[in-house]
Amino acid sequence: MVGLVSHVPAAAASPSKEFDDARAVFRTGRYKDAIPKLTGLLYPQSRLSESTELAEAHLLLGVAYYETGDRGAADRELEAALALDPTLEISTATFSRGAVAFFEEKRGELDRKGREEEARLERARRQQLKKRITESAFVLEKRNYLINFVPFGAGQFQNGERGKAIFFAVTEGSLGTVSLGLFAYQLLRYSNGRVPVEEVEATRNLQIAQITSGALFFGFMAWGIIDSLAHYEHTVRRELDPATLHIIDEYLDETLPGARGTRRPPPPPRPAPRPPKSSLRLAPTLAPDSAGVSVTWEF
Repeated sequence: MVGLVSHVPAAAASPSKEFDDARAVFRTGRYKDAIPKLTGLLYPQSRLSESTELAEAHLLLGVAYYETGDRGAADRELEAALALDPTLEISTATFSRGAVAFFEEKRGELDRKGREEEARLERARRQQLKKRITESAFVLEKRNYLINFVPFGAGQFQNGERGKAIFFAVTEGSLGTVSLGLFAYQLLRYSNGRVPVEEVEATRNLQIAQITSGALFFGFMAWGIIDSLAHYEHTVRRELDPATLHIIDEYLDETLPGARGTRRPPPPPRPAPRPPKSSLRLAPTLAPDSAGVSVTWEF
């Protein structure tokens, strides 16, 4: 008679069962024996599927490393445990005072780093938003129509034509000065209204020069007015200058979330009996996918 004997291998223990065994070894204070058991469950790839078990395994491994004097490995494992479950708590009922103090120190360090990182991200977000707003902002300059009729290149200065403005200012100023100077000279020299016979010809020449320079003055003035009106625009859109950018930057620091100082928008200005001749207005404009600031300069 021939007998057949079959050998059935024992079923391998589940990761949860192995973790229970490693936990039991840890609780008896055999930290050196617990380290390889916990390491085998976590590395090179975690065999634990439950997040609570995974966090606890890193915690126990970190404390085991601490108790055996490996502070670097303990620091790494506790950081991994707190990353998985920031609500982890330990007490001296289960762990040594030194381990609890080390754990709380690590928690405080991670909390501090988290706050610093959050603040850094908030600053970066605010800077990016401020950049987008300032890049999309512009100045609406409202120009005074009556300035077109002011001589000496005032209209050209308002229109932003600096070269023309200087030309008209110098030319009209020179002609006006010559004409008025010649008139004043004659008025003072011949205050009695009588011109000596020998000076009649010279005086006539002075009068011709006076009238000619005066006529040219009014001619250039008329030319300047016509030129100014031809290039006049009531409202002009232009880019922000550095001074205006500085004002916007301060305004956003006060109004954006997380800004330093007062976070509420500034109160509206009190009504004045007379509107100012010039004013700078900032008005934030927000859309679902963008933000901007409109700047209006009135004078």
